[in-house]
Amino acid sequence: MHRTILFFVILYTCQEIGWSEETITDQIDIRDEQVKLYSPVKPSAVNGASIDPNEFQQRGVSYTLRCGSNAGNFWVAFRYCIGQTQQLASDESTQDSKMLAKLLTDNSKMIMGKNVWLGATDAGKRNSWIWLSELRPVGGLTKYTRWKDNEPSSIAGNNMCMVAVLDNDEVKWKAQDCETSNCYVCQKYLT
Repeated sequence: MHRTILFFVILYTCQEIGWSEETITDQIDIRDEQVKLYSPVKPSAVNGASIDPNEFQQRGVSYTLRCGSNAGNFWVAFRYCIGQTQQLASDESTQDSKMLAKLLTDNSKMIMGKNVWLGATDAGKRNSWIWLSELRPVGGLTKYTRWKDNEPSSIAGNNMCMVAVLDNDEVKWKAQDCETSNCYVCQKYLT
């Protein structure tokens, strides 16, 4: 039942703001820089930074950071990741947080102070946060959360989505209007 409700929330949101499949596709520029952590990083993508791909491969998750001209609102990011058979990243453990913090720290020049979309929203019900990829409540059974102080915030009438921010080299979460343009991280579970 939750999947059906979520599908209609996403469909309604896209229709409400006048998006069609063509509109979303037009907002995605495939020439943008991206960093894939399970394969060697092109030095030009991150100004010479190098990342050991084996460090991330053994953990069973690969991340792709999208930024620059491909930065987009939450729904563009969500759709892009799904189109790549990935999902917007979730942060459900200390291990996830450490990997995301390393990705954001190592690529801070590419991000240039932007927030980074993660895959959680309260669009279905105000202040009821869920990870879209798993349709599980944020915090769920583990009670694991990384909200910054005084978060999640809310703007009357606006859907809120989760962003990751670096706070002393640690990932913290903030709520942000889903229509804001940000970088984003797609993730894929390796088999």
